[in-house]
Amino acid sequence: EPFDKSRTNMLSLLEDNKKWLEEHVRDDDSHSRAIVAGNIEANSSIGKRSQREWIMKEKSAINRKFLAQLVDLQWDFMKGVSLDGSDMRIHLDELLSKMSSIIASFTDLLASASFSESLLCKLVATMAFSTLTASNQGKLCSTKGLSAKRSKDPIWNEGFIMTNQALAFSFVLRFCTVLANHFYGHMTKRENKPNASSLINIRSLTPLLLGSSFITSIYEGSDWFHGLVFYRNDESSGDSMSSENNSIRNLCTTSQIDFSQSTAKISEHLSEFRKGLSQQFESVSFRDVKEYSEYYGFFPFHSFLTRNGGADSRGVNDIKPSEYVTIEEAINTLSSEKLASGSKSSDLETTIKVCLLLANATQKGFSTDEYDVAATSIEAKLSQALLFQSILDETKPNKNRSNNSIARGEKSSPTTIRNELFQLFREVLLANPTLSLEQDVIGRTWKYCFYGHIKQLRCQITLKKETGEFAIASAAKGSDVVPDNLEQELLSFSNSAIPLYNDLIDQYTKMLSPLSQTSNTKASQDASDDKAEQAIIVILYRMHINLGDLYRYSCSTKLAEECYLKASKLAPATGNPFNQLAVISQSQESLTAVSLYYYARSLMATNEPFDKSRTNMLSLLEDNKKWLEEHV
Repeated sequence: EPFDKSRTNMLSLLEDNKKWLEEHVRDDDSHSRAIVAGNIEANSSIGKRSQREWIMKEKSAINRKFLAQLVDLQWDFMKGVSLDGSDMRIHLDELLSKMSSIIASFTDLLASASFSESLLCKLVATMAFSTLTASNQGKLCSTKGLSAKRSKDPIWNEGFIMTNQALAFSFVLRFCTVLANHFYGHMTKRENKPNASSLINIRSLTPLLLGSSFITSIYEGSDWFHGLVFYRNDESSGDSMSSENNSIRNLCTTSQIDFSQSTAKISEHLSEFRKGLSQQFESVSFRDVKEYSEYYGFFPFHSFLTRNGGADSRGVNDIKPSEYVTIEEAINTLSSEKLASGSKSSDLETTIKVCLLLANATQKGFSTDEYDVAATSIEAKLSQALLFQSILDETKPNKNRSNNSIARGEKSSPTTIRNELFQLFREVLLANPTLSLEQDVIGRTWKYCFYGHIKQLRCQITLKKETGEFAIASAAKGSDVVPDNLEQELLSFSNSAIPLYNDLIDQYTKMLSPLSQTSNTKASQDASDDKAEQAIIVILYRMHINLGDLYRYSCSTKLAEECYLKASKLAPATGNPFNQLAVISQSQESLTAVSLYYYARSLMATNEPFDKSRTNMLSLLEDNKKWLEEHV
């Protein structure tokens, strides 16, 4: 039961913190340090106790400043980076500078033992929260949520939330790298072959384990994190990104590599320690670490912090945490003299933490030889496709769209981006028809890879015919259309797309055969097979509509008609294919009656009537009346 009022209170806290920073904090600590030094010098006769008090005041002021700045950075993540500098959100360059400054300060403060273990854990938890809610005002947004936003606002740019989540996650990686380096430094100083007793008082161990477990959960895939595309080890994908986009990707990759190397050093140094452990430590879980009881029921950590121990195999999306503890846990809570979070770790708990940390270090994504992590999944490929889609959106001249300095593709032509996008969509389509249907991948493929460019060409052709002028201004604002031979360009582009659609149709047709055989040999199909079969048929239907349009644009009327007829047989209760058939018939003057039939068929479809047919039909009837007046 999330407490919704907390969001309002949190936003008020963040704004108050920002005001406090503006009123009390300067760019550096020289002013406060000078005051402290001046007071000590002016009162040289004061005792050591008073001097220590002044120094503690200085340390307290510096700590407060750092924590306030860290909180303000999380607020920047939650608001998101400014797209064009026209709003009150932070600019990308300023954010990157702020992140680096805070990491440097944290490195110094951690070395001087400024923060308790408990506070460090809370900071990690806060950063996990701001990562999953980046650019969304502290609210989670699932993959379905992205689809809902897209449906509500067609020009909404999902690349914005993906970029901001990637930036926030890079900060988590850098923060945890500092923790890892601190832990490694203290571990190597104390003993060449560390044991639990030598590690027990290293305050960075517990928050490091918490942070690395969150990082592992992100690499394994989360329905609430959409920025993994920036962490893929795929150099070709960087070719289609702008300079700003590449700088973000480089930051993410560097942060990932630095963290991987820091945990690899720990793993290597603890190899002997691990060999000496008995079998009882092979199946340890977070349940055995009392200090983490505070974080049970906290969504960002729930994939690995469960009261029954270990990670839940169902994944984050399917987990619904229990609201209350068990009777035994309630008794233990009420009878405890001291809260677990305030107690010191035992040798046993320290050993368990080390085992869990080493288990994280062996997960894919932490190896210094592999950095492509879980982002190669189909869902991640779709996320990458959505990012390229947003880049392509930003290359279009649109006076209502802001000039997105993060997601626009300045260094790559729309043609290059469309090719990249098609390959990604194709992989998703062939790997998972059900997901493809849910995410409207075939619709996106048509709109962003083909029809967007075709529409642009047809508009310029129409403009040329009506005015004799070219849309030079539009071409200069991001179009790759050369204002010459537009009809030939349209024909060439349509012909180049036809074999791509034919190949997809062949691949999907082959998918139907095994499903058909399964259906014949079983009395009933399971739900997943039935859903997959339906998805394949729907996508095949839409592919035939798109292929028919391509044939029509390339002036292959007969082949276009064949595609529309196949589409009408795949979905006889839908009106779209009949509207397209009517359009073809209308282009042939002797088939006016046939066109009227097809328009009527389209409007009277029992499942999805095609409303645009009404306008087309009325136009047909008016044209027919004029023809009669002129010729009969």
